[in-house]
Amino acid sequence: MATKLDVTTGYADVNGVRLYFENAGQGESVVFVHAGIADRRLWNHQFPVVARDYMALRYDMRGYGHSSLQNGAFSHTRDLWALLSVLGIRSAVLVGCSIGGSVCMDFALSYPKMVRGLVMVCSMPRGLPWDEAVQAAYPDPPQAEEVEAAIKAGDLERASELEVQVFVDGLSRQPEDVDPAVRGLVYDMNLIALRNEAAARDASHSYLHQDAADQLESLTVPTLVITGALDEPVTTDYAANAMVERIPNVQKVVIDNTAHVPSLERPDEFNRALLDWLKTLE
Repeated sequence: MATKLDVTTGYADVNGVRLYFENAGQGESVVFVHAGIADRRLWNHQFPVVARDYMALRYDMRGYGHSSLQNGAFSHTRDLWALLSVLGIRSAVLVGCSIGGSVCMDFALSYPKMVRGLVMVCSMPRGLPWDEAVQAAYPDPPQAEEVEAAIKAGDLERASELEVQVFVDGLSRQPEDVDPAVRGLVYDMNLIALRNEAAARDASHSYLHQDAADQLESLTVPTLVITGALDEPVTTDYAANAMVERIPNVQKVVIDNTAHVPSLERPDEFNRALLDWLKTLE
């Protein structure tokens, strides 16, 4: 008989906004940071599993899910530090997807003593070289201009659908090839973020280390790179290869038949890779 998960939920007042969080379990902390097209629900299949053996924390970054967004400059990295401070977490394994991974790497460079391990899911370091040759090798997806036009026109529903095509359907698949429940969840999560961003147009995010790509050799913390085989090549090849080649203590896992959200689409394979790697840190 499965044991009922005892989840603590709440809001933390952090740097002028309220961040919604959920935590459960005991032991070493594992913190999940979602992608820019998602919120804490990106980790629906990981949060309860990891909480069996660790203290699992997931939260909505400002402007996502239940968390507020205000105009003005901010840093997701500083928000994460403040949230961990409020919750009394002094060290953790950070698991981040896409922009969430970039935030986690920024955090690891800024507060290295607080990070036991780093998991970069379909993510990339800030500041990777981006000249004409790279742009030619890794062009924007065909929907990119249409997304921008839809946002400018205020058609956020269309923009969200187009971004789902890019990030969830990925390469070589049509919408009907993907679980509609996964597509629907990402569409809903992304639409919340698009609406919040539209309502606070003067909010501007920056990283503490815009040049993270120049500091990969200094990331001595154990690192796991997870990619989806159907994701954009700029992530699966360019960014992932840079991390694997230059981070000293790194492993890489490629999950087949999924694009930018392997935690939702292929949870069994994702959880196996994550849990096996977490055991190596014990």
